[in-house]
Amino acid sequence: VGVQLWLCFVLSLSVISFAKTFHNAFKQKGFAGLVVALGQLLPVAAVNCLLFFVWNPAVYELNPRKLCFLTGVLFFFYTAQMILCSMAKMDFSAQQLPTLAPYAAVAVASRSLSPARLNVVLTLASALLGVWVFLWLYRVLEELKARLGIFAFRLGAPRRPDGAGDGKTK
Repeated sequence: VGVQLWLCFVLSLSVISFAKTFHNAFKQKGFAGLVVALGQLLPVAAVNCLLFFVWNPAVYELNPRKLCFLTGVLFFFYTAQMILCSMAKMDFSAQQLPTLAPYAAVAVASRSLSPARLNVVLTLASALLGVWVFLWLYRVLEELKARLGIFAFRLGAPRRPDGAGDGKTK
């Protein structure tokens, strides 16, 4: 009963969020804004469809933590990109094939791999996706530091790409 109530609660929040998003997009930019909003939601919708309709149901029982971790990191990645693009007033790329295609491949493979092999594949996919997201976050942080002229996670002035301010004489 608790899980069903939780699912109803999450579904209600999702419907409210979608309705507000589409209403605001349509109000601000008309039908074109609605199309853009739908396009930006495609990667998340694809992950949801893969999660609920493609994964072998046995994975939910045998590897729930690994599946939740892999899917959660993917959702985090898309959300972080969306927030960053929104803050920077940039277009969010709905084409997320470098992360979505491997996730889909693992989901399809879950139907034919043995549980032991699937466990290894889920571990490998989680590690690779984690590295991918870490490198993206690192690159974004470096770009932000350079663009804003700030430093993070160090004491002292930031190094500039031209070498100025690094304490070395030329």
